[in-house]
Amino acid sequence: MKWEVSVFNSRLARRIFATFIACALIPVVILAALSLYQVTGQLKAQAAQRLQRAAKSHGLSIYEHLMFCADELKLIERRSGADWVRQQKKFSAIGRRFPDGRYEALLGDPIPITSVSPEEQAHLSSGEPLLVVTRHGTTEIILIRYEDTGSDSPGLLMGTIRGEYLWGIDNGNNLPPLTEFAVVQATGLALHHSLNWPPEPEALNHPGQEQQVRTHLAGSGWFVADWSLFLKPKFGSHSWTLIVLQPEEYVLTPIARFKFIFVLVVVLALLMVVALSLFNLRRSLEPIDALKNGARRIADKNFDHRVRVTSRDEFQELAETFNSMSGQLGRQFRFLAARAEVDHATLSGKDFATITGLSIVRLLKDFKLCRVGIARVNADAPDDALILAGHQVTPDFITSQPFQVQEKHLSRFHRNCPWVLLDNPADISHYLPVDFFSPGGTAIFFPVYIADKLFALLFVSCRPGDPPAEETFSLVRQIADHLAVAWSNVNLIRNLRQLTIGSMQALARTVDAKSPWTAGHSARVMRIAMGIGRHMGLPPKSIDWLEQASLLHDIGKIGISSKLLDKPGRLTDEEFEIIKSHPVIGDTILNPIPAFRPIIPMVRQHHERWDGKGYPDGLSGEAITLEARIMAVADVYDAMASDRPYRKGMDLERVIAIIRSEAGRQFDPTVVEAFMEMVKEKSALAA
Repeated sequence: MKWEVSVFNSRLARRIFATFIACALIPVVILAALSLYQVTGQLKAQAAQRLQRAAKSHGLSIYEHLMFCADELKLIERRSGADWVRQQKKFSAIGRRFPDGRYEALLGDPIPITSVSPEEQAHLSSGEPLLVVTRHGTTEIILIRYEDTGSDSPGLLMGTIRGEYLWGIDNGNNLPPLTEFAVVQATGLALHHSLNWPPEPEALNHPGQEQQVRTHLAGSGWFVADWSLFLKPKFGSHSWTLIVLQPEEYVLTPIARFKFIFVLVVVLALLMVVALSLFNLRRSLEPIDALKNGARRIADKNFDHRVRVTSRDEFQELAETFNSMSGQLGRQFRFLAARAEVDHATLSGKDFATITGLSIVRLLKDFKLCRVGIARVNADAPDDALILAGHQVTPDFITSQPFQVQEKHLSRFHRNCPWVLLDNPADISHYLPVDFFSPGGTAIFFPVYIADKLFALLFVSCRPGDPPAEETFSLVRQIADHLAVAWSNVNLIRNLRQLTIGSMQALARTVDAKSPWTAGHSARVMRIAMGIGRHMGLPPKSIDWLEQASLLHDIGKIGISSKLLDKPGRLTDEEFEIIKSHPVIGDTILNPIPAFRPIIPMVRQHHERWDGKGYPDGLSGEAITLEARIMAVADVYDAMASDRPYRKGMDLERVIAIIRSEAGRQFDPTVVEAFMEMVKEKSALAA
């Protein structure tokens, strides 16, 4: 899996991970520490118990050896020669002391005379053996008992027990490895200790300290245990205590190994938990990051972006819902964009074909349809009965051709039916040319009504087996309804424009009618001025202003007497000043009408000169509006070429020569150059 997310670069990830540390790792670590402490304590206790059991086992072994020796001493007279050899393993000396004081050595050296206390004498008299500890240079343990002869004065059988046998040195013992032991009499007399027994005297002072399990001797730590041998009942002697020592480092080695393994396992477990948590955290953050990037793409108006999440959980469901939402937003946004473009075209005064072409291009690009077209039906003029269409392969190329839909085939459409789906080629051919649809395809027609009259059919087609979604149909239906409003506005604007231009033409004819010499002058100036403007590449808005201003440029002559306008002779200075006032009068007449505000400067300035010697304001150069400079050339041309009461119209070549000669003085040179190009083509002048 490819991760595009760095976990700790996400604030959410840091919060989740911190929460995990607080709620999971810390309790686990505390529990592990407590468990380690408890288990370590238990292991130490078990080690102490094992040492205690070893002390008990070895103590019982010593006691058992004493019992074997007592039995052997009792049966000493019944042993054969071979048995005496075995006795040497248990006794270093055996002898008999008679009542008269004589001593008979049965094995080894004579055993020294041992005094017996009355209490010990009573114990012997009971038939039990007596255990006596003597110190004649070395500590010797002597076992004494009466002979079993049945006489009133039996002799004493005595045997010195070999230490190697008694302490389990010859045949080994069951003490753990590295264990040292010592045997101490209740009187404090040390009977025996192992070879490596610590030299400190306090090492033999352990009897009675049963709660102590660890001690420090000879610079080393030891685990200690003891076991008491109660000899009084059987052997009439003081109790012995077996003290067992085991090095602390030996005892703690398994515990240290356990600690290491335990800590290692805990650390590995924690690392595994952290790794799995990070893995799952990253898996959770990946779809979140994808959704975040998807939201940013939508904010950047990239509605075609799709979030891809394959986690097979709620994140995947959220991603699918997100994609569905972005698709719906994209379609709505594209619909709004298409509607805005149609609105802009409508407000810009575009015609039916232009608005239709824009709509087709938007539908092809935004909704990925195979073919889109619009057929004009119920046309008032035959030239309006046409069909425009575009294809997905070349969405910017719109084809147009005449096509008339017979009225009898329009009955299947009505206002209550938002669209009609046709898949029969014979039916489709009634509404589309044959080359506009593919065999086996489907065509969906959306009727467009204006004032309850079927005005056009918007159709879309799709590939076989790949119909658009129902939601796409709804959006296309909305666009069709909006086109109805747009076309209705276009018709309204066209009618208003026709009314406006018609009114202007009526006013121009009214002015021209004041004198038979100026009949048609305003219309001719309009055509020439518009021709010059088109040659100069003026935008449509300026051409429209030229049309209106040219028609009304002499409207101020309404305020001039017809006698002055038709005077055959030369005008006096006073009369000429009256004539020169007509641009100002035209300004005054048009000023109350807001719609004429853009053309008022053109009407006022059409007699200004490039060199500043014109009237009424004496403007010069580019201070004069471009449209007024164009109208000045057109006005002078028509005035010189037409008959006047005081002269005949001039020859065309002479008029052109005069206009050329006045370039840079009366006229703008750029306008004169465009006029000359137009003269060569004779396009507007021919009219």
